[in-house]
Amino acid sequence: MKNSFTKKLADPFLYVFWKTQIDILSACPPLQNMAFRSGIGTDRSRRLWLTMLRRIVKGLPTLLSSHLRDLRQGRIVLTNVTFGVTSRCTLRCDKCLVRMPDWPNPSDFPASRCIRELEALFAFADFIYTLNISGGEPFLHTALDEILLACAASDKIAHISVATNGTIVPNKKQLAALRAANATVRISKYRPELQPEVETLKHVLEQNSILYIHESGAFWYDLGDENICDNQGKRRFRVCSQRLCLIYYDKKLFQCCQTINQMQNGIQTDSKDYIDLRATDPSSFRAQWNAFGKKRVLSACSRCLGFTYKTPRIPIGTQRDC
Repeated sequence: MKNSFTKKLADPFLYVFWKTQIDILSACPPLQNMAFRSGIGTDRSRRLWLTMLRRIVKGLPTLLSSHLRDLRQGRIVLTNVTFGVTSRCTLRCDKCLVRMPDWPNPSDFPASRCIRELEALFAFADFIYTLNISGGEPFLHTALDEILLACAASDKIAHISVATNGTIVPNKKQLAALRAANATVRISKYRPELQPEVETLKHVLEQNSILYIHESGAFWYDLGDENICDNQGKRRFRVCSQRLCLIYYDKKLFQCCQTINQMQNGIQTDSKDYIDLRATDPSSFRAQWNAFGKKRVLSACSRCLGFTYKTPRIPIGTQRDC
């Protein structure tokens, strides 16, 4: 009872704290980029949050100068864009964020298609701070090296990262492409029995002078299932860290993976919750992008518990039996 009372008492303060962080980061892409690059999210410990704060204060003059320049020039700057290249994965995680175990006929997305879609994105955005190559498990993609080299050839990307579950050691072509792209490998944290090759992976990356980050997350969020439906979506969206992310899939720019999941399951989604690059042109994209950033809630929010301080936490990478 006492613990429940304490949580209720602290809730307004936590709400304001989370909302303030997310509002500030979403308003200033260079600042948000620093937070992502430092490997510190809004859900980590107080000590790590203070470390991020010290780094931000130190680099504040440069950050503000960069942001003001972009505003003056009217540049469209994307901070953190996730781009999936395969629906194949080596694990079958329950509560997978992108629901890979539920995808029918898992396969690699053809490299030529991936490159065309990225070129389409480059035609609309002036600059991308971080492009996250993900899956599934991206190191399963047979032509990942071609995609990485195409990304490296663009002058619109500041940094490339590859998200892996740590079960696959990249081959020679992939290692060479990672070096050429100066990419960072982000290794998710799982139980040791699910990552028997992770130490070998880290050793190979070190030998090839490839920067990696072994994530320190201790839990996942349980976003619930689509059977839930309530009127708390707007309140959750204000403090949901997904507001800081962009997902690029099928030539559409999304703010939330749950919107993609619900669309694939046939649940009606507001067309204003994403930008369809096939149905627009560079001249009208700016207006859509500005409206996109002012969204106060997504239709998917009513069926999702969000990435917030109140979301139930679950063990990482619980495997499905079948």
